[in-house]
Amino acid sequence: MAALLTAVLAGLLGLAAQTAPWAVTAVTVGAQLLLATGIASAGRPERSGIATWLVVAGAGAAASVVIETANVVDLGTLAPVAAGGVLASFVLELVRRDGRAGLGGSLSATATGVVLAVLTASWPVTALLRFGDTLVTIGAGGIGVCALAWALPGPRGVLAPLGVVVAAAAGWVVLPMLSGTYDAVAGACLAGAGATVAAVALAGATWWAAGAREHLALVATLPLALAAPVVHLVGQLAGAAT
Repeated sequence: MAALLTAVLAGLLGLAAQTAPWAVTAVTVGAQLLLATGIASAGRPERSGIATWLVVAGAGAAASVVIETANVVDLGTLAPVAAGGVLASFVLELVRRDGRAGLGGSLSATATGVVLAVLTASWPVTALLRFGDTLVTIGAGGIGVCALAWALPGPRGVLAPLGVVVAAAAGWVVLPMLSGTYDAVAGACLAGAGATVAAVALAGATWWAAGAREHLALVATLPLALAAPVVHLVGQLAGAAT
């Protein structure tokens, strides 16, 4: 179920990229809110996760808004937002009045959520690159293909590599059709990179949130968060090579 939701989000992201940069930002913010929900549900059951949700969602949305308003194409712009979010994570623990039970786990979960939410904002950054709409579509498409393969019944050790291969093959064919600037190799690398990170993220999220239905949002959005900066960097390399 989580993998299918990942595929849906990736599909929406790819379609949004063909619409306008603001649409990519809108889908990204939605993914960040889902990610914050998953992180908040991973906390101790006796604690309210509202504060954690606000910190993670606030950091992610702030990063996306900064990119949308500043029109920058440098991932370094996200660093101050991430730092502010991590600082807010520490402040959140300082103001707790429950004896700070499980302090380490709570702090690490919130800070990790902040970093993941900010990394997700790499999608709007990529959309602002030259032919960024195409780069986002191919990268998100690779994630979607891998997620669909992961959702199939069968051994994960076979399905995950199969998803990566199919995604790379699709990128090889589709990218030159969408943009004559990039060749087939760039498309294979871009889609394959997104798919590879998605496969690793889905496997890791299963371990992190094993068997918890409430963690569906976390498992579904983790591939988008981790693949976002990778797709951006591969896209820049592809642009420099053409």
